[in-house]
Amino acid sequence: VHNKRGAHWRDRGGDQERRLEAKFRSFAESLKKRWPRTASVLNQIAQDFAVEAKRQDERALVEEYE
Repeated sequence: VHNKRGAHWRDRGGDQERRLEAKFRSFAESLKKRWPRTASVLNQIAQDFAVEAKRQDERALVEEYE
């Protein structure tokens, strides 16, 4: 999923990843009753985006002070 984003512009911080996290959590929520395993996979993808968002926030802070 992460490599399927194609070419994209990198904003400062993790806002892009937080939007993707919210999108995948919404998908998971809508599927959890009928397809719980699929929802679990989507929640894991969302969690990966949350981790990447935090990493990008930390990177932006480091770059700010360089």
